[in-house]
Amino acid sequence: MNEKKKFDLKTNNGYLFKNTYKDYDNELDKSPDFKGDFNVEGKVHKVSLWKNRTKKGDIMLKLSIYTPKGEQKPTNEALSDNDLPF
Repeated sequence: MNEKKKFDLKTNNGYLFKNTYKDYDNELDKSPDFKGDFNVEGKVHKVSLWKNRTKKGDIMLKLSIYTPKGEQKPTNEALSDNDLPF
């Protein structure tokens, strides 16, 4: 019988995994490309990451880090290009 091993997220470490629920063939799907957890001094935060391009065409990564509250999830709209320093 295979028992699932409990995953231990070490303090000040995190992991991102490919979002298997995203429809990568649909350009209108604004779901994160990667999702995961990050442990900051013992408190776990959710992390979402989008692969994107700058106005010049350079590759960039957009990140959202939040503390889960019920079913609240980040949206890509919360990350505007105007918020970027370049």
